[in-house]
Amino acid sequence: MFLDRRRGAEPGIHALIIGIGHYPFLTGNHLRYDGSADLRSAPVSALRFLDCLLDDAAGPWSRPVSTVDVLLSPVRELVDPDGVAVPVADPTRRNIQAAFDGWLDRCRSDPDNVAVLYFCGHGVQTDEHILLASDFAESDNNPFLGSFAFDTSRDGLLTQLPRTQCLFVDACRVHLTEEVRRKRLLGAGPLIAPEDYAERLCRHDLTLRAPFLDEFGAPDGEAPVSYFTAALVKALEGQAGEEDPDTGAWLVSNESISRAMTTLLQRELGEATGQAVEGARIYQPAVLRRLAAAPSTEVRVRWDPEITSGVVRCTPRLPARPEHRSAASARQPWRFPAEAGHYVATAECDQGSYVAEQRPFLALPPTADVRVRRQR
Repeated sequence: MFLDRRRGAEPGIHALIIGIGHYPFLTGNHLRYDGSADLRSAPVSALRFLDCLLDDAAGPWSRPVSTVDVLLSPVRELVDPDGVAVPVADPTRRNIQAAFDGWLDRCRSDPDNVAVLYFCGHGVQTDEHILLASDFAESDNNPFLGSFAFDTSRDGLLTQLPRTQCLFVDACRVHLTEEVRRKRLLGAGPLIAPEDYAERLCRHDLTLRAPFLDEFGAPDGEAPVSYFTAALVKALEGQAGEEDPDTGAWLVSNESISRAMTTLLQRELGEATGQAVEGARIYQPAVLRRLAAAPSTEVRVRWDPEITSGVVRCTPRLPARPEHRSAASARQPWRFPAEAGHYVATAECDQGSYVAEQRPFLALPPTADVRVRRQR
């Protein structure tokens, strides 16, 4: 195991992180895939997620990080936070199952634990999402012995403790060749089988997966972090923050992450692609992190076309925050970075030919939109 910080019976976060960058048996005979079968970004993305989990600079997690198990390919060794070299297992189907079983036992040890499962690698879409282990297609007669059925596994997990479970799948859904399709996906079993009529024990669910269908979503370059994981890390670090109306504290919850991820992913892609992050319906919200400070956000201000001169202002309710201003004749929308919080947007005319309304608004990350209207 990469990290074990368990403190007696205290509940904590138990994470299993899988990043598969090397598929030695995967060829074009199995998937309709134009690029390399290897994914240089996958282990880099998994390690970026690991760093995010271990870094509490943005604020403390709702539970301390208790255990972290990591399976990577082709990486065979990592250095833990204490500077000790730790061997890393190859994410074969057998090793994934063994790591999953141990992780689930740790997660079930306390109902108030937080279970975190992250997978980055290849996947295919049939009647459900199939995730490929590093030994996929080692058996040419039964290639899917090196894979597991994610959706069925998710159904099985919902009937298990702990009550809070977060699953992140950064995998494509490549089409199968006809030859492999004829083999009817034999061997693609779940990591845990759902029990008939079992009670749902997971109350605070967060299941997110990348929307990319035919290829793995990562920028060009030397092993960059994938788009999905980059967006996920930003969400966890505060770009999915929301204000607690009772205390004024800034929080990150399963619900706020689910709401923010599509916008954050599109920002990583650099354009509005229509790609929406897929997630299960939030059963009950749960706080995952308490932020140390208000997060940053992008404010976008628009105003009525009749407002052609003067100054548009965004004034914070808290005087410690700076005021933002722009010429009303500037190109719309006016965009600027700001600390999240309460503001009042208004416009002032040089000649007094109009009166603009004062528009109070709450600027939440990752993007806040407001429109200043002319009073008629």
